[in-house]
Amino acid sequence: MKKEMVFNLLGLFFLVSLTASCSLSSSMGLQLKGNDAYQHGRYREALGYFEESLEISRNSLVPSAESEYMIGNIYYWLGQYDDALNNLEKALAEYRERDIEQWVANTLNSMGFVYAAQGKYEKAIFTLKEALEMKKQLTFSPGKAATLNNLGVVYMELAQYEKALSYFEDALKIWTDKNDVEHMVTAHANIGFAYALLGQYDKALSHEEKALEMSKDVKNPLQRANSLMIIGKSFSSLGEFEKAVSYHEEAYGSLKELDTPFYTAACLHNFGETYTAMKEYEKAVTKYNEALQIVKEINYPKGIAENLNGMGGVCTALAQYDKALSYHEEAVMTAKKIKEPRSTAAGLNGIGDVHAAMGEYDKARSFYEEALAIRKELNVSQDIAESLKSMGDLCSAEEDYKKALSYHEEALKIRRELKTPKEIIESLNCMSDDFMALGESGKAQTYHEEALRMDNKLNSYKEN
Repeated sequence: MKKEMVFNLLGLFFLVSLTASCSLSSSMGLQLKGNDAYQHGRYREALGYFEESLEISRNSLVPSAESEYMIGNIYYWLGQYDDALNNLEKALAEYRERDIEQWVANTLNSMGFVYAAQGKYEKAIFTLKEALEMKKQLTFSPGKAATLNNLGVVYMELAQYEKALSYFEDALKIWTDKNDVEHMVTAHANIGFAYALLGQYDKALSHEEKALEMSKDVKNPLQRANSLMIIGKSFSSLGEFEKAVSYHEEAYGSLKELDTPFYTAACLHNFGETYTAMKEYEKAVTKYNEALQIVKEINYPKGIAENLNGMGGVCTALAQYDKALSYHEEAVMTAKKIKEPRSTAAGLNGIGDVHAAMGEYDKARSFYEEALAIRKELNVSQDIAESLKSMGDLCSAEEDYKKALSYHEEALKIRRELKTPKEIIESLNCMSDDFMALGESGKAQTYHEEALRMDNKLNSYKEN
């Protein structure tokens, strides 16, 4: 018989497999130690335990799917995606052979997130939906809500926030029916975050307030810290930066008392993002650097690339161009090693930003085009729009306003489809500037007024 535990990081859930009927007590003990390390984000330590357990299982000719499954999940967090799939596929084959449908579905759930990390979003969604359909057919399937939630997380990555909301709300219904307060908190936080990114601030605030109130009853300190991190990100999206910082601080305070380097680094990265949005760049670079030291220590390459890109962006804003180039170049190199295309493209776009800021427009264009090509291949609309906006800004700097207008218009079209108001406002203002530079003041005024109306609407909730 297996015990299932739902495991969560910023709204992402994996099902942790623990074999309570393992024929070898030594293997069972190793799995228990491995699970404890895994749940606290000590992935290298966990990997050692499960690899030892796997070796015992193989030598004793007993089922090894549980260890293969957990090793696959660990490799996901370590950014070793090919290794993750290799182990998960072995687990999947054994679970299918043993006809354990619940764990076939759970393994597909994990594989879906590996595909998403590789930028294979269509395959990720297909695999997660396959897992969901299997769970719907089972009489008892405690992991159904987790898979619904995970589909929501993938759609959040794609900036398809309305689809994400649908899945988060379905997950919330299941957890509410079970009175599963810990996961209800995460669901409310995720829903609030999605509404914040859609600019529906009243709804966002309502869900975040529910999450905060319910979080007081969450006894698991790691679970509560995770929820606080999501809430902090949501308030940052709402422009409520002081509140965001306070929730990051509360989460960080909880995490400092736990041996959870992975989560601590994630929290510090969130600090960096919020301080960047506040234009408090010195504080931002300090937090990114603290996070970077942790992810380097635990050898988490995706986190290394993300924090390097964060530091590169801040250094560009501070006109520290040599440092910015160095950080982005290291990020690209790190991301390419693990075949992580989104961080690769982000780094290339960041290098383009540096060259553009230095007036080296031909170099900037080369890097922007390389980033855009990767993003088009991935077909992640929000990233494509960002690259198009960068290309438009570059053309504006070169005073080629007609070409700038073309890029900005294309970016605006995508952002309207995604219904992301902050980005729409940004694109409207770019187009207003382009038309003004072209001497078409009437059109410039039209776009400026639309941007102003949207901005006033976004900020109106603060006055209520």
